[in-house]
Amino acid sequence: MEKEKKIKYGAMWSRMSENKKKYYKISIDTKKIMDENGNIPEVIKIIAFINFYKEDGSKQPDYILYKDDSKEYNINDRISETTQKLICEVEGKRIQRELAAKDNGIPF
Repeated sequence: MEKEKKIKYGAMWSRMSENKKKYYKISIDTKKIMDENGNIPEVIKIIAFINFYKEDGSKQPDYILYKDDSKEYNINDRISETTQKLICEVEGKRIQRELAAKDNGIPF
């Protein structure tokens, strides 16, 4: 049996406001959410995965949004140990970049 491909609903970017508050900019393709009659459901289950293919400085999204058909989602059940380690590594690098951006040039 062929594994069903997840439906990509959109993308999400992590941003920083002028007053240094973190927020997310989200873009959703409503045509993929609509049913066959053109109606959009009241509740939509979406999951977000880090975009591992994003290159530093690019305009690619930080996260990819997919339709979530599962009743309960546990990321540890769905991804390999290698992928979990990669997620930790990518998150660590992101945190380091954010901390470096906050650095005022003070060496301590």
